[in-house]
Amino acid sequence: MAVWEWEDLLFIEHFAVDPSFRNRGLGKHMLCEIVSISDKPVCLEVELPDNEIAKRRIAFYERCGFVCMLYVQTSCLFRCFQIHARK
Repeated sequence: MAVWEWEDLLFIEHFAVDPSFRNRGLGKHMLCEIVSISDKPVCLEVELPDNEIAKRRIAFYERCGFVCMLYVQTSCLFRCFQIHARK
């Protein structure tokens, strides 16, 4: 997990769990921990839900309490979801 901390939010740039450790709750624990220790909103990016893996990833983040917000990152013309943790 790579996290950028700014004055008003935490941004998770990269988040991955080794495949051999998946489906054990580790990823959820990691996300819940970072949200619980931060007094700032936590956000991350995922790709658009245009394939099954992306849809599953977004559903995982939503189960962890994140909320999807669609936006377009115009500086590089890359569309993605920004996901914020609920506080």
